[in-house]
Amino acid sequence: MTVYPALLERAGFRDVVRHRPSVDEALAVADPDLVASRPWSAERAGPPLVITKALAAS
Repeated sequence: MTVYPALLERAGFRDVVRHRPSVDEALAVADPDLVASRPWSAERAGPPLVITKALAAS
């Protein structure tokens, strides 16, 4: 969804960055038993979330 970056920029935030974490990235931080418990096929096909971050204007 591209709505949030535009809203953040209009509100005066800068350096808006979106990141879609992958299953492979999660391997480094997730509980190994949880990771091993499922194939994560859908999550590998398309990341299930988007992290949007921005800096407040000073």
